[in-house]
Amino acid sequence: VLVLGGAEGTLREVLLALDAGKPTILIEGYGPVPAYVLSIKSMRQKPNLKPCKNLVEAVQTVLDMR
Repeated sequence: VLVLGGAEGTLREVLLALDAGKPTILIEGYGPVPAYVLSIKSMRQKPNLKPCKNLVEAVQTVLDMR
């Protein structure tokens, strides 16, 4: 799951993906959803959560997962 901004629906999808163990890539500073998720310690500790600083880093993270 690649998170690019969003609102309530995106937040629900992110939380479901994290609970399901799906790789979830958040781009820091790109909307309220990444900011909210990264503000919660228990979410930051999920091994399937991959925070990235920018879109280039996020794309590289996806490519590295293949």
